[in-house]
Amino acid sequence: MDRRPLSLLPFVFFVFLFFVLVPAKALAQITPESGYEAEELADPDPAPMDWNSLLAYYDGLLIYAGSDQRIRAFDPETGISQVVADLSADLNFSFGPSGLLVSDDGYLYFGDNTIPPTGLVYRLRLSANWPAAVEGLATGASGSIFSFTQNPGTHTIWFASADFGAGANMYLYEVPLAFNSAAVQKAAFPAPHGGGNGPIIFLDASTLLYGESPFGGDGYFHQVNTATGNIVIQDYLHFAGGLAGAVYGFDGKIYVTTGAGMAVYRISGQTKMQVASTTLDAQALAFDDKTLFISLQKSSDFSGEIHFGAITKKPDTGGGGGGGGGGCFIRAAAGEIPKARPLPVLLGLLGAMAIRRFVRGRPRPRVD
Repeated sequence: MDRRPLSLLPFVFFVFLFFVLVPAKALAQITPESGYEAEELADPDPAPMDWNSLLAYYDGLLIYAGSDQRIRAFDPETGISQVVADLSADLNFSFGPSGLLVSDDGYLYFGDNTIPPTGLVYRLRLSANWPAAVEGLATGASGSIFSFTQNPGTHTIWFASADFGAGANMYLYEVPLAFNSAAVQKAAFPAPHGGGNGPIIFLDASTLLYGESPFGGDGYFHQVNTATGNIVIQDYLHFAGGLAGAVYGFDGKIYVTTGAGMAVYRISGQTKMQVASTTLDAQALAFDDKTLFISLQKSSDFSGEIHFGAITKKPDTGGGGGGGGGGCFIRAAAGEIPKARPLPVLLGLLGAMAIRRFVRGRPRPRVD
C-alpha cells in the first residue's frame, strides 16, 4: 500500500497567512500615564522645517515653521495647512523663526535664527488677512533670542536671550506694550551650567522659571525674581535629558517637555509628575484648554524630522498621572484602520502553492 508523508502544507499556509494578513502594529510615539490619553496627528503638508520644532496654538490651528520658510497654520482635523507669514525672502529666517508665542491679544511673536544675532523681535496680528504683514522691533538685546512668554499680571511680552561659547551670559527682557521702543533688560547672569536654550514661563507676576538646557546634558529651571533680576533658587527643578518646552496646561498647571529625555511632566512647585513618555525627542508644547499638543523630533538618525501629537485628560479624572500606563491610540495619517497588505498576501499564496506542488511531486515510498 502507498503511505504518503505527512504534509506540512496546512502549517506553512497558516504561517504565511498570519504574517501577511495581520497588519504590523505601529510603535506608539507617545505613551501616556494613567489619567491621560495620547494621539499621533497626521503630518502637515508641507512638513515642518527639520530641526525646528516650534509650535503654537491659535483658533483651532497649530502654528509651525514650514519647510518652505513660511510660518504656517495646520488644521489637525482637515489636514489643511495655510500660510500665516512668508519669510522666504528674508535671509534672517534661513533656519526658520525662533520662539513662537501667541499673546492674549492675538499677536504672534517670534525671533530669527541668524548669526550674528540681530536683536530683533517680530510680530504679526493673527486676525489680519494671511499672509499677514510682519513688523520688527530693534530691542537692543544682547545674545541670541530663543524663548518668549507673557506676564500674567502686566500682559507684557518677555523674552530670553543668551551668549554662545565660554563665559556665556543669559539675559531676560521685557518688551514695551506699545512695541515702539527698545526692550528693558530685567536680568543678566552667568549661565549656571554653561548655557543652552530653554523655555521661560511665569509662576506669578514677579516670579519666573528660566530654562537652561546645555547641549547633550540635563535641563534646569532657575527661579528668578523679575523685580530684582536675581536668581532666587538655582536648579529649582532638574530634568534628566534636557528641557525643551513649557506651557500652561490642564487646570492652569505648567507642563514641561524634556527634549532628549523623551518625557512630558506636570509641575507643581518643585514637584514633578510624569504625564507621558515618547519615543522621539519631546520638544515644544501648545494648549487649547482641552488638548496638550506636542512636537516630536526624530534625532536618532540625525534627520531632525518633526511630527505632532496630542495629549488629553481622560474623562472624570483629576488629570492625575504617574503610576502605570494610560490608554494610547494612534490615528493614521489618512485616519484609516490598517489593512491587510495585498502584495505580501499574493506572495504568500504563491509560496504556499509552490510548497504544495513540491510536496505532491515527491516520490512516494512503497511498502510491499
